[in-house]
Amino acid sequence: MWIDEHPYLAIYLMGSVLVVILTLVKVVLFPAIDWLTKGNILKKNLKKLMPPDVRTFAVKFATLGGQILFEAALSWINVVVIIIQIPITLLRVIRDGFTSVPEEVKQLRYPLRNNPNMSKESVWAYIYALGIKGGGEVLSPRDIIASLEEVKANHKTFDCIVALDHLQQLGIASAAALDSAREYLACEADDHW
Repeated sequence: MWIDEHPYLAIYLMGSVLVVILTLVKVVLFPAIDWLTKGNILKKNLKKLMPPDVRTFAVKFATLGGQILFEAALSWINVVVIIIQIPITLLRVIRDGFTSVPEEVKQLRYPLRNNPNMSKESVWAYIYALGIKGGGEVLSPRDIIASLEEVKANHKTFDCIVALDHLQQLGIASAAALDSAREYLACEADDHW
């Protein structure tokens, strides 16, 4: 039998098969964890601000298939990596569940994790407000404008003024910084005419 003649090849192939099985476990387990923790809604909202993915389904599928083949080719090395990834992910979820956060941060996180229908402008405002609360920094109008323009470059329909209005409603950023950012955007709009 060929297994007796090539024991190292058999061990390598067993590792490759185990990688494919563990990868399928990850494909089922990680989205289930996201669904339970509402991470899927958070990801959906965060994706609204990311550059659009213009790849076709065929390219995405081929990329995933190539990734699985590459991981399978690593055989037992990747078995160890995946076996480490699974408990680390589970422990991270448990840690996040028991970590206490200030009430203000919870209130800012809530819509991002529970409302999949948020507008891009609203998502930007909540994320920006969380950044202010998390970092504790007083951000300049220049920082605000740079963040707005970065999103606008990826999404032409993104309305910077509406995003600033949402941020102002949250009461996190200084009114002076928001007014200065509005003035800059108004001048920029006048320059385009």
